[in-house]
Amino acid sequence: MVHLHYSDAHTHHFTNHDGLTCLCAAQLSDWSTIKEIASPQLIPFFGIHPWFLDKESFENQLQLLEEYLISCPIAGVGEIGLDKTLRKSTDFSFQKEAFYKQLHLATRYHRPIATHCVKSWGTLGDYLSSCPQQRIIVHGWNGSLSPTQLKHSQDFLLSVGWREFLHKPETIRSIPLEHLALESDATDKPLADLYSAISDYLGLSSTELCLITEKNLKRLLSLT
Repeated sequence: MVHLHYSDAHTHHFTNHDGLTCLCAAQLSDWSTIKEIASPQLIPFFGIHPWFLDKESFENQLQLLEEYLISCPIAGVGEIGLDKTLRKSTDFSFQKEAFYKQLHLATRYHRPIATHCVKSWGTLGDYLSSCPQQRIIVHGWNGSLSPTQLKHSQDFLLSVGWREFLHKPETIRSIPLEHLALESDATDKPLADLYSAISDYLGLSSTELCLITEKNLKRLLSLT
C-alpha cells in the first residue's frame, strides 16, 4: 500500500506533519520555536500578523524579521496581510503600511509570502500586483481574489482549507490545478480527510491530488 504525503501550504501546528509543510508564525513569540524545528520538509514562515500589529514596536519587529530572514535562508514571510474586521486600535491604514513593508522585505530577499486576508481582497490584489516577481501563497482563498489578478506574479498558489471547502466548495473548480494547494491552518481535523474530500469532489484519486499539491508547493518554494 502506497503511503501518501499530504503537503500543507499553511499550518500553525508544530507537530504531526506528513509531507512538505509551510509552518506559519501566528505571533512573534512563535518565531524562535519555528526556527528551531525547521527542516527541508518543514519550511518556516516568519511575519507579523495583522491581528498582532503594534505601532510602537513594529519597526523593531520589522528589523528582527529581517534578521530572521538573513539567518534562515529557507524561510518565507508570513502570515502577513489585511483584515477589515478587526475591532481594536490596529487601523486599516497602519495595516496597509505594515503589509507593504513586509511584502517589500520579502521581495528584497527573494522569499515567498503567505497572506492573510479578510474583506480586503481588492486592496490585497493591488499590493500583490505591485510586486510582479513575488511568489505568493494565498491562505484561505475563498474565490474573492481572481487568479487573473495574480498573473503578473512570479508564481502563486491558492490554498484551501476545511472552512473554505465546506462554505463554497464550487469555487475550488475555478482553481487551475497547477495553482492549487491545501492547508490545515489551525484546525484539528485531519489533513488526510480534506485531501480525500477534495479529491472526490474533483474526480481525482488521493494519490493524484497529493502529487499535484506537492509539485506545486515545491515549485513555489524553489525546491525543484
